[in-house]
Amino acid sequence: MWWLALGLGCAAGLWLLMRHLQSKEQALRESYQRLERLAREQARSAERTRILRDMHDSVGAHLSAAIRQVQSGQSSQQAVLESLQESMDQLKLSIDAFNLIPGDVSTLLANMRYRLAPRFAASDLQLHWDVAQMEPLPFLDSTATRHLQFVLYEALSNVFQHSQATRLDISLTAQGDETWLTLTDNGVGFAAPDMAELLKNDIMSGKGLRSMALRAQSMGAQLQWHSQPGRTSLQLCLKRPPHERRAKARVAG
Repeated sequence: MWWLALGLGCAAGLWLLMRHLQSKEQALRESYQRLERLAREQARSAERTRILRDMHDSVGAHLSAAIRQVQSGQSSQQAVLESLQESMDQLKLSIDAFNLIPGDVSTLLANMRYRLAPRFAASDLQLHWDVAQMEPLPFLDSTATRHLQFVLYEALSNVFQHSQATRLDISLTAQGDETWLTLTDNGVGFAAPDMAELLKNDIMSGKGLRSMALRAQSMGAQLQWHSQPGRTSLQLCLKRPPHERRAKARVAG
């Protein structure tokens, strides 16, 4: 019966080996899960830190401007009010940024429309809204989405403060691998800058425009202005990166 004892011994050994391997596999799986949770927590922490830094820079800058205006005694009440309004708007948008889904341009626009509704009403600016409901763009991460929020806010602030427009059209459309966001107003217009000069020259006037151009560049978007009296348009093209276009083509094929 020695062969039976040997067989039982081998079976027991295999069973112990399998249990050992399963235990190691479970431990390895739990280790990966802990690392993934840690990575997600670190990413969320970094995102919160970045948003708070942006909040400090944007809100703080407008509050500092309001304080200087009051201290100088030379600014009008309207100018001080505008600085405080800018600060409040930036604070609200920074709070919204905590809950923005990366790449969800439709919701980002809807949030901004809601936040800025009082300013639209106060400016007697008619808003014409043609924004398609789209799925989040997978190639826009949280940082790029925040850049987009800043670009849109800066563009709208320019319309409110400088355009003297009575109508603003906002549209969001998809064309293949491109998503186009367009803002068009019927205001007085301005001298639209050359994009190449705007990006390379950090001392030229139009700091807000340069900031918009730099943010668009950092998120891989194409930004362009066309302006003349009675019609000014800003177009922002969000384009799927080449490697994602190739991957999409392989899946479709």
